[in-house]
Amino acid sequence: MIVKLENVEKVYYVGGYPIKALDNVSLKIKEGEFLSIVGPSGSGKSTLLAIMGCLDRPTKGKVYLFGKDISKLNDNQLSEFRKKYIGFIFQQYYLFSYLNALENVQISLRISGNSNLEKARELLNNVGLGDRLYNYPNQLSGGQQQRVVIARALAKDPKLILADEPTANIDEKSANEVLDILKKLNEDENKTIIIVTHNLRVAEKTNRIVVIRNGKILKDNATIDETIELLK
Repeated sequence: MIVKLENVEKVYYVGGYPIKALDNVSLKIKEGEFLSIVGPSGSGKSTLLAIMGCLDRPTKGKVYLFGKDISKLNDNQLSEFRKKYIGFIFQQYYLFSYLNALENVQISLRISGNSNLEKARELLNNVGLGDRLYNYPNQLSGGQQQRVVIARALAKDPKLILADEPTANIDEKSANEVLDILKKLNEDENKTIIIVTHNLRVAEKTNRIVVIRNGKILKDNATIDETIELLK
């Protein structure tokens, strides 16, 4: 089991008042799944992704990644665990504006202990940017920038890829291209990919839909029709 959550709660305090972002969430995700977590804004889906990505800790409950109870890890160990196993694709690109596409990917390789220029070139070729290696972010479309982000996420060859609204800032054609890349990574390389989205067209392309609302999982393995009904 890649991810296992048991009765997870997350409480934030705003102005001294508790806000429950996650409410008794239990979830199991196997290796090689291509899954979406779907819900409206404020449903807790990004909080759930942050906890699965070792970016946040639950208030209550247990989180296991690759069979390890991550609650027992300190912040430095969590950082190393995240670096070793998890690739992130965020809604914002977070590319270095003063570096070209090749250099942005190479930096990620260097952090992972491998600054091989040919590897960075290969990763960009694999996401269809072989002719944009030396373009800077402001010379790339939103969809192209998101492909650089995917190449960067793949630099450390992660077992788990977490994508938070990866198509939110790009047009429909680019969104479909990004999703096709992710699906191919899942099918060809057996990457476990979890996408958080409010977009039903994105969810429809995944193999399993988990519907979340008000911090609770309403339905696991929902059909697209059930998802539409639950989110009304």
